Amino acid sequence: MTHLVTVSLVSHGQFDLCQRLVGRLNNLCAAHIEQIIITHNLPETRKIVSDSIRVAAIQNIATKGFGANHNTALDRVSTPYSLIINPDIAFDDDFIAALLTEISADPRLALISPSVKNSDLTWANFRRKLYTPHEIWAQRKDPKPCEQTETAWIAGMCWLVRSKVFKNLNGFDEKFFMYCEDVDFCSRLILADWRLHSSPNAIVIHEAQRASHKALKYSLIHLQSALRLWTSQSFWRYRAKLQASSDKK
Repeated sequence: MTHLVTVSLVSHGQFDLCQRLVGRLNNLCAAHIEQIIITHNLPETRKIVSDSIRVAAIQNIATKGFGANHNTALDRVSTPYSLIINPDIAFDDDFIAALLTEISADPRLALISPSVKNSDLTWANFRRKLYTPHEIWAQRKDPKPCEQTETAWIAGMCWLVRSKVFKNLNGFDEKFFMYCEDVDFCSRLILADWRLHSSPNAIVIHEAQRASHKALKYSLIHLQSALRLWTSQSFWRYRAKLQASSDKK
């Protein structure tokens, strides 16, 4: 499998992190990647160097949200798969190969994530139960991934998605400027009878910024996004679907 993936990467003045990530993609994963699209959400004069993978740069005139940036980057993608990845993801092997093997083997699998560790090598809370106030509180007290069988959504720090499915679902809901757009997308994906999964055969490291835990501004944005999610039809339809599945077990 060669050049099946377009990478979408958004930089918020994170040139060094982006350059490191692009270097690793070149050194370890280049056989799978058609191009890397880097969206500069803040002004940037330096140019990312890429040895073998074609890089396209988008320079925003005005700051956009997480979902809007990735939607714009992936709007005209022609590759069958798209990799949505944060600049602060690190890895030491070709994790994309494992993801491609698993997603191509299951025609109903539309989204797959690697397993994610924190920088101290503990497991990150990338795999989550239904997003509720109780679950948010539990994760803040004891942040860890839920069991695979309990997974309601996967944090959007590193996703490999089927490009056609992403487009057919209209990508991320841009009403979420920051936070919860990944919850909403996973909900709509499952409601459309697709599957999501995290791979035990691919592992990456997330050097999390956790801005919403440190700054009042981001905490308020997080709260606003959560309220928007909890008042959406897709959330309540998804909650009912998960409850119905649980009752059958």
